[in-house]
Amino acid sequence: KLSEILINQDTNPLVVDIIDEVDALAETRPFAIMDTDIKTGVDIIKTLSRIRQKQDKFIVDELGVFKLASLVKKYKELKRNANIEGFRKGKVPLNLIKKMFGKRVNAIVLEEIIDDFYSKALEQENLEPVNEARVDVIEYEPEKSFKFKATFEIEPEFQLTGFEGMKLTKNIRKVTNNDVEKELERIQMNLGSKMESEGPVENGDFVLIDIQELDPKTGYQIIGKKYNDIYVRVGSEDLAKDISEKLLGTRVNDTVDITRDLDLVMPKDEEKVKERLLVHIKKIEKVEIPPLDDELVKDLNGNYRDLNDLKSKIRESLEKRFKEQSEIIFNSSVKDELVKRINPEVPPSMLESYLNIMVENEKNKQKGKFDEKFFKDQNKSRAEWNLKWYLIKKKLIKNEKVEVNDEEVFERLENIAKLRNLDFPSLKRDYRINKEKYQWLKDEILEDKVLDIVKNKIQIEET
Repeated sequence: KLSEILINQDTNPLVVDIIDEVDALAETRPFAIMDTDIKTGVDIIKTLSRIRQKQDKFIVDELGVFKLASLVKKYKELKRNANIEGFRKGKVPLNLIKKMFGKRVNAIVLEEIIDDFYSKALEQENLEPVNEARVDVIEYEPEKSFKFKATFEIEPEFQLTGFEGMKLTKNIRKVTNNDVEKELERIQMNLGSKMESEGPVENGDFVLIDIQELDPKTGYQIIGKKYNDIYVRVGSEDLAKDISEKLLGTRVNDTVDITRDLDLVMPKDEEKVKERLLVHIKKIEKVEIPPLDDELVKDLNGNYRDLNDLKSKIRESLEKRFKEQSEIIFNSSVKDELVKRINPEVPPSMLESYLNIMVENEKNKQKGKFDEKFFKDQNKSRAEWNLKWYLIKKKLIKNEKVEVNDEEVFERLENIAKLRNLDFPSLKRDYRINKEKYQWLKDEILEDKVLDIVKNKIQIEET
């Protein structure tokens, strides 16, 4: 901190004349001079408001500040409030206050000047730092001059070009008779009677399992990543296909070591993230499936007339679901293509801050030992991709003047309530109170609007 730097210097409060020289650094670089009246006892500050230079491919902004002015105001405040033995409050001689508190007051005022002027300079130059500025005292001569430099990283400058007219394919899954039959089978399974068995596990069996995550490379157990008593049907959508296949043929008390690729949205050409699981089978249940006929269908919730009516409703539901899934996948393709084509540079400090947040979130989920370096290495590519999309999205929102109002947020919330059969007034009240949840929903709508704008500027072929 500046106070720690200056507190040890033998300085006195001072009023300095305005210095008209411009730092030699500015002689070889573009700069602007700004006169500012800062109302904290400072008369005039003359600043080198912006100096830009390339450093490791990232723009670094330096804000140089010249001139200090009177510290009298600060001393008068201190004099009014000082309680010193032998003197009435407000009657302590100014010279004594300067002698006792001069160094500290000087440091505090200088620090206030830096904070105030730094903020004003950022606003003047429309700069948004992505990290905390490093403040360096360049020059400090009692009764003569004071100058500091603030160095920080800003978001990269880039153009939103190269994506208009690009061609992308949207794959829309068609509902087949087989899809409908699988849904009917799921209904039968849920209505069936279950009998405990020693195995072997077959498709359609229900299993009670414990899952322990392992380090993919070392095979060591990851502390805090054990999930007990998971009850699931083998072969269903609730259990990953590759895990279901590994469980086939196993018996009660068997343990299976499974290594699989995680299905994550990753930048193209990046190696997939591996997951290693130790799965222990605790219980197996066979299912006696009842015949699905008109009589059974009439007992289902949903007021179906007969089996054909049920099939028709299943098809409609699947068509809606597949369309939504296709849109989600296509949106990911659009974002991935934008990141690939525009490819903004991510400032190192921005990436490090993002990874630190991910680390803290993961630590809160886990208990015990946590390998922070391994976690960062595993998630660095994904974090960088997310930040590139964030920068692109932010610029699109600004350029296209995209906004979301309360009415749009609560309209989306009402649709969620209907879909999940929730009480809308209660849900709305919850989102009004919980600002974080409200902002999350608002950001989701913002992203949807941005993607709609992009999709209107590209060529989409549906297959």
